Amino acid sequence: MPIKTPRIAAIHLLVERQTNATAKHIQSHVETIKFSGSNESRSVEVFSLENHPDGVTRAYAWEKLGDGTRKAPEITIVPKARGINSARDALQWFADSILKSI
Repeated sequence: MPIKTPRIAAIHLLVERQTNATAKHIQSHVETIKFSGSNESRSVEVFSLENHPDGVTRAYAWEKLGDGTRKAPEITIVPKARGINSARDALQWFADSILKSI
């Protein structure tokens, strides 16, 4: 499936650079989660990975959570062992990890 937008193409390149793997864009999901007391919606891009050095097979990417302005994409790579089975799970896991570090 060809990459359809400049946004997805840019995120695709970041995923490949950050993971040292071959990435294929699978789908986009709009997800809404609670973050710092407010609802945050993001379009989460889902990529399958091949040849990742640690055998990771999935990557999720989105614009950073925060003040509502568009920022550089935030890439998170999570193995299924962490219980991440969907775009929503990945976004919530990331938001929770930020709040725990504050």
